[in-house]
Amino acid sequence: MRQRLFSFYASGLILMASPATLFAQVYTGMSSNQDPMKAVRDELVLTIESAGDTCGRPWYISGKLVPAPGSGGLNGTYNGTMYRCTTTELVGKCSEPKFYSLSFTGTFTKIPAGGKDTIRIEVKYPAHIWNKTECKHEKTKAGSDVLILQVQSPTTSEPSVTGPLNDIIHGGIRGVLYGPSDHPLNPANAR
Repeated sequence: MRQRLFSFYASGLILMASPATLFAQVYTGMSSNQDPMKAVRDELVLTIESAGDTCGRPWYISGKLVPAPGSGGLNGTYNGTMYRCTTTELVGKCSEPKFYSLSFTGTFTKIPAGGKDTIRIEVKYPAHIWNKTECKHEKTKAGSDVLILQVQSPTTSEPSVTGPLNDIIHGGIRGVLYGPSDHPLNPANAR
């Protein structure tokens, strides 16, 4: 059982938290281009690979799921790094690398379904347009993709909790508030 300890300092209060007991979940699904996808979610990090990948990139997209406050972890932002494959013409004629990385921004929506949860991911990124004749970058336009992924492994059962703590747990963190003088890591409280 993995658990880590985090401390956050804000407004004179210390938040002591340990991630909820989450195990890596495996998802499979499709992109908006009908490309098969496989994803692994480990706590709040979701890494998605393209099953039909031909350029050898480490992954398609990988980033952190940040639940929206008050959403119970059902929606939020998803930002991180994307690897795009370079066209074969640019690799061969222009000596460009087989893939390149860029940052993306996005959103996620989780649709609970009794152990077969679905996650809808929408990402936006800068798409690079090249002049293949002259081997030079011509312009950048807005690119986007939508992925629909369904969990393939069983989820862990969490105790039933309601209220603000429910939001924290479903966002991946179980927390307790401490004042600075009460915090267990405060040297004055050492025994």
